[in-house]
Amino acid sequence: MIRWVFITFTLTQFYTALDSASVYSPVSVSSVTVPQYGVHGEHAVLYCIYSSIQPVYSVRWYKNGKEFFSYLPGKLSPVSVHHLPGINVEVTKSSMNYVT
Repeated sequence: MIRWVFITFTLTQFYTALDSASVYSPVSVSSVTVPQYGVHGEHAVLYCIYSSIQPVYSVRWYKNGKEFFSYLPGKLSPVSVHHLPGINVEVTKSSMNYVT
């Protein structure tokens, strides 16, 4: 039996002021790597490699439209895991660029 799973992510930036002196700095995503197949009980690592001149406000990962991981660099505890069936995130092995 084949079950389709869709993994997506979002990157957002936070601007303190947008005026004529502000310089818009888009996020440049150089690669996103998600394993095509997963093996039940085995680890999978999802990668998102990006660059930005201005700080990124958040990095979020979704499974079938439901968020399961977020990274907010400005917070004291930047990693948040949102429990979904079939997803087990290893917080100590996850960061703003990858989720394990």
